[in-house]
Amino acid sequence: MLISALTKACEPSASQRRGAVCRLRFAVLRSSTFFAVAFRVCIVAAQNPACWSPDYGYTAEVCCPPDLEPVGNITCWWDGFQAGDFIATGDYSYAGCCNRTNWARTEAVLGDLMARATKMPYLYAERIVMELDQAGLLPTRFVVNYGAADGSASGDDPAVPLFKEHGFPGLAVEPDEAKAAKLRRSMPAAVQVREVGVTPLNTADLLREASAPEEPALLKVDIDSFDCPVLLATLRVSRPAVVQVEVNSEVPYPVIFGVHYSPNFRHSDRKGREHGWFSRGFFGCSSTLAAELAQPFGYDVVGQAGAHDVLLMRRDLRLAMNKGMPWAPLRAYTAAGVARAISVRCMKKYFGSGVGVSWLMLAETRPEILLKFVTRGIKASCLASQGLGREGECARGYTVGFDVEEFRRLY
Repeated sequence: MLISALTKACEPSASQRRGAVCRLRFAVLRSSTFFAVAFRVCIVAAQNPACWSPDYGYTAEVCCPPDLEPVGNITCWWDGFQAGDFIATGDYSYAGCCNRTNWARTEAVLGDLMARATKMPYLYAERIVMELDQAGLLPTRFVVNYGAADGSASGDDPAVPLFKEHGFPGLAVEPDEAKAAKLRRSMPAAVQVREVGVTPLNTADLLREASAPEEPALLKVDIDSFDCPVLLATLRVSRPAVVQVEVNSEVPYPVIFGVHYSPNFRHSDRKGREHGWFSRGFFGCSSTLAAELAQPFGYDVVGQAGAHDVLLMRRDLRLAMNKGMPWAPLRAYTAAGVARAISVRCMKKYFGSGVGVSWLMLAETRPEILLKFVTRGIKASCLASQGLGREGECARGYTVGFDVEEFRRLY
């Protein structure tokens, strides 16, 4: 109650929200005993005006001190959920959002989710490709790498060891000029490097110009933008043995989220914020969407890969390989299973610390109101990174909902 009262006493005015120093209201602070506590509260309020205005995104990163930053305080957002509209009625105060007791409750729930997530295997796409090759089941040794960066072996790109260590030929696509130059220098002669951005409109041409076979060994998609449109367009003209696609780990099952193709998509700085929201959150697609787009083409989810990637494998090859390896079968998993595992193991903070975790908690406990809050966060991040378009909407298109057909029918 004391902290709450002091926080209310130190709430900044409109001018203070613009960065002015928060002034202590000494009429409230009768005793100097509480001066240090009140001063700390006011400093936080002054440094983080987004905490106290409903026009901004309420994230733990904006509202709380650094030592509470890692996962976010669900109780801060949950109080608002219980009351109704979280922007209108949530308890967005320093005391409400940064309470260590509430923080501990959040971490306990996350621990339970982690225990369930460990049932999803973490696999390496390049090892599966090599197992298929050794078993005589790999259709070809050609590798397609969309979003190849500079070809550094220090990352988690499964195409790099296949190119450099195992001599696989293939196609490596990277739009950034500096990265593409390094990529050319680092790749073996059998790898064709293209300095161009891959899109759902040109993927068929890229594959044809590279003389890519219809059944490549591996397709990797990691372009930090419209990944799912590229995945869908590629699977319509190609049947890779193994597919690894990066996904947005913060959007939980069963939400379908995907950024649509636009030649004007802006890759936002991961540290760039507007109104408390990380603009970096607007990229890629949800695990659920990636898995459900691939399944009609005969692909199974076999695990998690990379930092926050879904690993898919052709069903016919998975079953064939399991016949020869009964002691270590590759199982098929649901979209829900892989989405939960990626969210819990590799939760990022692209929408702001605590936001993705709170969505995950809602997915587990209050799914009937999940979509409302996810939609709000995605819209805010889209506006922050892509700007305002016609009729007051975000300048770039996206799908968010529960029906994969809402996305698929646009392509």
